[in-house]
Amino acid sequence: AIEICQTTMKENGESAQAHYLLAVIRHQSKASKNAEVMCRKALFLDPKHLPTLKMLVTLSERPAIWRAHETTKKE
Repeated sequence: AIEICQTTMKENGESAQAHYLLAVIRHQSKASKNAEVMCRKALFLDPKHLPTLKMLVTLSERPAIWRAHETTKKE
């Protein structure tokens, strides 16, 4: 899927949607830092791309969720 997105971008130019899809793929494969980079590239191309904005919020909140889980687990 990553290769298809990259090939499509080479042939048709970069798009917010393509970078968003790469972010989703990378997030699902546990590469959150790479997912965040793809989100930022998508927002550079289209600052109002709603799916990317939602995903970036989710990525930024994830560490806080894990910290809360660890605190609850210790009690």
